[in-house]
Amino acid sequence: MVQSCSAVNCCNRRIKHVKMKFHRIPTDPNRRKLWLHALRRENFTPTTKTVICEKHFTPEDYEPISKRT
Repeated sequence: MVQSCSAVNCCNRRIKHVKMKFHRIPTDPNRRKLWLHALRRENFTPTTKTVICEKHFTPEDYEPISKRT
């Protein structure tokens, strides 16, 4: 099954050998609510496989990974 970005008017799909990040909708209720609001989709119920592509994020949206010791 092909994974497609769930954002409005986005046609990006996960394609083999193409480097593009896809993010799943968070399970944390507060963060999940923010993401679903940002998607601006009426009557939309995401599944555990719903993804959003990297094109809808800015570098500031990512938290740095702390170095392992």
